[in-house]
Amino acid sequence: MSRSVYLSFSTNATTWLPVNPNYLTLNLAAQVNADESESHYKVYQRLTGLRQTNTIQRGSLDTQVISELIFSFSRQVKFCSSCLSNAAPLSLK
Repeated sequence: MSRSVYLSFSTNATTWLPVNPNYLTLNLAAQVNADESESHYKVYQRLTGLRQTNTIQRGSLDTQVISELIFSFSRQVKFCSSCLSNAAPLSLK
């Protein structure tokens, strides 16, 4: 990981907004090298790839509010699978 001043956020001696002191451990280099489950960068990479799928681009959208914690959606297009995700902080039975 690069230890340059401000990790390329700025080449100046000071920045116009303060840089958080955790920039040495919380930065793109750390996200690229982190495990899949711990990297916001890798999640956004996968989501960007998902946007390129036929289902997302052309599929029909069905939404449902299941509870206060669950918003359900699915997209379908002929001959392609649907996608459903649970983003609730707890496992629901």
